[in-house]
Amino acid sequence: MADFANLQQPVSHGNPSEKIASLPSTPNPIQASSRSHPQREPLSLTALFIKKLPNLSSVNYARKVFDQIPQPDLTLHNSLISAYSRYYLNKEAIDEFISMQSKDTRIDCYAVPPVLKSCSSLVAKCVGQRVHSVVINHGLDSGIFVQTSLIDFYAKVGNLDAAKQIFTGISDKDPAFYNRLISGFSKSGDVLMARKLFDEMEERTLVSWIISKDTGFLKECRKKTVDLMNFLRDVISWNSMIMGLAINGFAEDATALYEEMREIGVNPDDITFVGLLMACIHACRVQLGFELFGKMRLEHKIRPKIEHHAYVLDLLCRSGRLKQA
Repeated sequence: MADFANLQQPVSHGNPSEKIASLPSTPNPIQASSRSHPQREPLSLTALFIKKLPNLSSVNYARKVFDQIPQPDLTLHNSLISAYSRYYLNKEAIDEFISMQSKDTRIDCYAVPPVLKSCSSLVAKCVGQRVHSVVINHGLDSGIFVQTSLIDFYAKVGNLDAAKQIFTGISDKDPAFYNRLISGFSKSGDVLMARKLFDEMEERTLVSWIISKDTGFLKECRKKTVDLMNFLRDVISWNSMIMGLAINGFAEDATALYEEMREIGVNPDDITFVGLLMACIHACRVQLGFELFGKMRLEHKIRPKIEHHAYVLDLLCRSGRLKQA
């Protein structure tokens, strides 16, 4: 039977806290042992279709297609979990992960980040820990994307000790690992630990300086950030930074960077607002997205392109306003 046997019952669509409370406890995944890393299966046309779903309303259709397949493979399961997570159908994403385990479908590293993201969104601490146990039992805990997702999950649900323990066990610490952990400690109010981690960094990116602005040395971080961006005065450099922040989930920092570029006289372009709207989607900041979309058209006189309209529709769908979309 699968490692996730204690989660074989589908996740209910009621209160998430009731769902989590009904699950039996499992050993601490941090202390478990590892196995070998499985290989990924080839991408199928159906999986590609599910992966490229244009909006929330397409997910239900994709589910119908998926249900017609007698024996869906690993790639199909991964694609469906990713689609659910992408459109904040978090309980459905967890359900599908559990379904994979109940059918003894092996998992790979591509299923883990989206299901952990869903656990974070629901603050489903116990479920996320069980996912971590499965990750360890399948030998997937050494991959960079899985490690980043685990640190991000534990930081977001407030278990910073677990996040730090995973971080400590990583031999080659990429700045992205530091950034996730610094952000977690900073938001929790532990500015001393956030500052300690920042001081340990051998390589500091601009993202590191931006997210460290709340760690008790705001003036130093702000000056360093502005100095770096003053050196890069073209809009392309600013857009790259905004995109990087948006993709990594730092929506507030992406918006703050937009204000910074305006202050020093760099005019945003249509790509700037693609990044800003993407940031709003990652943070589910619907109203802020609408405000930025309005600024783009009215204040900056930038004509919306299909990408901007697509992101606005995405915001509407993610917020459940399907009729308005």
